[in-house]
Amino acid sequence: MSSSPQVVSANAEILQKGIVKNMRNAAEAIATKGKRKQAMLAIDEARRVAKVGMYAQSGNGNFAKAEKALEEVRHSIQNGKPKEASIQLKAALQVLNEAPISQNFAVSKSTQGYEGATLINARGQILGELESTTGEVLRARIGDWQNTLGFIDFGGTPVAIPRNKLVFGKKQTLGYVFVVLAEEINQEEAIKRYGRQ
Repeated sequence: MSSSPQVVSANAEILQKGIVKNMRNAAEAIATKGKRKQAMLAIDEARRVAKVGMYAQSGNGNFAKAEKALEEVRHSIQNGKPKEASIQLKAALQVLNEAPISQNFAVSKSTQGYEGATLINARGQILGELESTTGEVLRARIGDWQNTLGFIDFGGTPVAIPRNKLVFGKKQTLGYVFVVLAEEINQEEAIKRYGRQ
């Protein structure tokens, strides 16, 4: 069972919408004094999704533009330049909102080697971790202390997620490997929807 072009395009749109929502949240936080931490969290979550999308688009397209813009915004916030960050965010949002979804968004041909990858939602929030990556339905564990600090696994609920709902990021030796569940759902909702009956 392979993913149809409509499913792939829908996944790309869901990722883009998640990034846009986080960028809007970051813009609101930047505009509110004392909310720098919330702005950085929204930027970091958006960057996770943008990096996965960028990998799926082979390094070019809207996700690459979003990732670059988010990195610039992050530096401006870190350097104590909220006005500059706000201007950069508005420009990036306009570009991302107007940009059509690229047709070169790809489904990962191989899911081998993604065991232990961090599973995130379309907003970049951590849901859990992939346990197995073979077949058309992949096993993951969601909730509790999955992938806390990058290595602690305790508890969690086993779930089965259709492969065509997942977008795979770049495999790396160091750092996190992210896989996006192309939905804007939290841990509890993911368990209800994909938990084993």
